[in-house]
Amino acid sequence: MNKWDYNSNVAQASEDENQKAIKWSINLNNYKDLDESEKWERLNNNIKNGDIIVFQNTTKQMAEDLDKLLTNIENKKIKVVPVSELIYQDNFVVDNSGVQKQK
Repeated sequence: MNKWDYNSNVAQASEDENQKAIKWSINLNNYKDLDESEKWERLNNNIKNGDIIVFQNTTKQMAEDLDKLLTNIENKKIKVVPVSELIYQDNFVVDNSGVQKQK
């Protein structure tokens, strides 16, 4: 199991701390060895409304690419919002892969 996998231990620990465990749908850290245009090509082919994207600034290149990537996302008519606007606050369940579903 990957250290980032969602499982019942994560769910229980989150609940015990009165927190919500959420899972991203796109992790741009996986693209760290790509240049900005290659990152955008991969992101462009996969992004859709409601995606939660992890932008990790573990490299100088990611910090430099962030503005261009966000502009490209908005040019696709996808609104960039904080994760708090994407997750359900109540009346939801989380499936075994970490995805929230409204009851």
